[in-house]
Amino acid sequence: MYRFFLKWARTRRLLLLSAAGVCFAGSLAAIFASRPEPIDPPVLSGPWTGDYRKAYAWALRPPGPPPGGWETPWGVDVFFIHPATTTSDGESLIPGDEASDQRLFNTILPSHAGPFASAGPIYAPRYRQFRRGDPELAQDLAYIDILHAFDAYMGSDNRARGVMLVGIGEGADLAFRLLEDRFRSEPLASRLAAAYLIDAEVSQTEADRLLRQPICERENETGCLIAWSWSPAAETGLNDLVCINPVSWRRDDGATPKSAHRGGARVQGAQRPVIHPAEVSASCRDGRLTVTRPTSPDLKTDAGPQNLTPTFNLFYADLSRNAALRASAASAWMQTNLRKPAPPLPAPEALEEAPIHRADGHVHPVTP
Repeated sequence: MYRFFLKWARTRRLLLLSAAGVCFAGSLAAIFASRPEPIDPPVLSGPWTGDYRKAYAWALRPPGPPPGGWETPWGVDVFFIHPATTTSDGESLIPGDEASDQRLFNTILPSHAGPFASAGPIYAPRYRQFRRGDPELAQDLAYIDILHAFDAYMGSDNRARGVMLVGIGEGADLAFRLLEDRFRSEPLASRLAAAYLIDAEVSQTEADRLLRQPICERENETGCLIAWSWSPAAETGLNDLVCINPVSWRRDDGATPKSAHRGGARVQGAQRPVIHPAEVSASCRDGRLTVTRPTSPDLKTDAGPQNLTPTFNLFYADLSRNAALRASAASAWMQTNLRKPAPPLPAPEALEEAPIHRADGHVHPVTP
């Protein structure tokens, strides 16, 4: 199934942004409570098989099951698809590459998944990565992994809860496909808290044609799609790109003042984020997000590869607050509008055989 984002530009410009912070109760240290800093990747046992029943296939996963949707409040999970963490050429990168894993666990997850811990427990699968511009087969391999991971999560971990879908960079490409394949019908269509497609060139026309969800228009709207891209629209050949300002959470062209910026952060390992507020003014123009230059050294462009998602998050605090707001609103909406699912049946009990004791004193064993 050919999708518009498979044609996206072969290179991404890294504007002077990405990554910022807000002190949400618990940071990644809470998710990895038993892990020292820096966070160590799960150990692979043998070749990559994509077995999402096993811990090594997940970059983030809560240690225990959260309350089920049959309880109150309803509750929301975050399904997070990380961006590419390598510039290696080739059709795909098997999870377990040391340099890629270090970037994923020590910088990308803390800075980019971290804000969404305010919304609920995070499930972040590992997958065969691709780089934009590589053959379509590589993207399909990555999506096969994501689809298997999501189905495994729904089968054993979701427990009838709401879902917040988040994709960054290449992960946003995969999240769009997941929205098309899994969130067009019930029950997931009604249980989508929101979808954040960050650094993603989402065409309004294609979203209307392929997805059920509308574009978010308010900061507390649920069941809708948020997207923005740094890349100039002129480079993509698309003239109807969706751009939501992550400070005002609106899609108009008005620039938000620096004073409205809640803050960015660069987080390492299990450290708590240090938030740098009032750093940038932001606006959506011609389908792309533009920002002024931040002054904090933590929010400066990385010295490393320029075509990878930066290791800081320019809107960390803005995302954290908004994700919590939408998760709370979604939970309340589901509580009011959806029928509560039935709790799972208890585990079957093994009964002991009960022999028959006759009046004459003979015992007859139970026979099939």
